[in-house]
Amino acid sequence: MGFFGVGATGNATEEDVLSPYTFSNSQATGLTGTMINRVGSNTVITPTSTSIPVPQGYYGGAITDGMVLPGATGNATAEDVLSPYTFSSSQGTGLTGTMINRVGSNTVITPTNVNIPVPQGYYGGAITDGMVQSVYFAKTGLVVQVKYNSNLNISLPSGLINTSLTLVS
Repeated sequence: MGFFGVGATGNATEEDVLSPYTFSNSQATGLTGTMINRVGSNTVITPTSTSIPVPQGYYGGAITDGMVLPGATGNATAEDVLSPYTFSSSQGTGLTGTMINRVGSNTVITPTNVNIPVPQGYYGGAITDGMVQSVYFAKTGLVVQVKYNSNLNISLPSGLINTSLTLVS
C-alpha cells in the first residue's frame, strides 16, 4: 500500500515519462522517466528521397522545438538545371545542376553533308550564344540563312522539289 493507504496503479513505463521526473506504476514506485525532452531543441528534419525517422522524444509543438522542412517534389535531374545552381527534387535536396551555360559562348555550328548535333547546354537566344553558319547549296548557288531552333530545321527555297542537295561549308 502506498501513501495514506492508496496503492500505486498505472501502466506507464520509464520511456513514457519525461526525464528526470519520477513516478510509480502498478509494478513499482520511485521510477524515473527516460523520455527525452526536445522542447527548445531546434531539431530540424530535412526530407530526402528515403524515409527519415523523427528522433524520439517529447516536442512541445513550438517551432523552436523542431520542424520538418517542406518535402521536395519534382522530377528535375542535375542535367536539367543550369550549373552551378542548387535545387531540390524528389531525388533529394541541395543537388547541384550540371547543365552547361552557353550564353555568350559564340558557339558556331558549320553545316556539312551529315547531321551535326547542337552542343548540349543552355542557349539564351542571342547571336553571341551560338549560331548556325549560312548554308550554300552547290547545285543552285543559293545561300539560305538558317536560324537555330530546337529542331535545327532547314527550309529549302521553292523550286528545289525532288532535287538532291549536298551541303558544303
